[in-house]
Amino acid sequence: MAAVGPSVFLLMVNGQVESAQFPEHDDLYCKYCFVYGHDWAPTAGLEEGISQITSKSHDVRHSLVWNFPIDVTFKSTNPFGWPQIVLSVYGPDVFGNDVVRGYGAVHVPFSPGRHKRTIPMFVPESTSTLQKFTSDPSPLSGLCHPPLQRGDQGHEEAGLRHWACRHAEGRGARPDPRPPSVKASAPPPPSELAGPTTSPYA
Repeated sequence: MAAVGPSVFLLMVNGQVESAQFPEHDDLYCKYCFVYGHDWAPTAGLEEGISQITSKSHDVRHSLVWNFPIDVTFKSTNPFGWPQIVLSVYGPDVFGNDVVRGYGAVHVPFSPGRHKRTIPMFVPESTSTLQKFTSDPSPLSGLCHPPLQRGDQGHEEAGLRHWACRHAEGRGARPDPRPPSVKASAPPPPSELAGPTTSPYA
């Protein structure tokens, strides 16, 4: 008699990173990645991506609009380690180098349907007077292991994943008093689309 393997369930995540509010910065782009438990595995779609660079809108809101699509499917045998999406926003400093302008994370909603989330972004604090003067923050200093070096995208992604897993409550990170935010949403419900959709995510 053949052994029966553990049953699995699927989590389908689709939606978009809509826009952001970063009053002090312009010409920004965002990156997303997912963090999840050991029993989870992606089966379709992309679990990380990078958007286009966008400039502020000319209306009173001065929003940075990406409308950056997200579409991925996970499988797991239990809900422990439910996936989180980690967002990081980058832009040029006064020298033209790309530096992190904010980062945040949120769990994928537990219930199916259409959801919308506004994610407060933590802002790296400059580690020296010169960096404060040039608005060149040290990326995630003191948060991640190993320490991050500017321009080292591989270490930075690993650091952000570590931060989401170990510092979900913001320990070691210092939020801005009025933190910038990023809006993410799921697509419209099935009645408003040409085809069906299941378990969309914001």
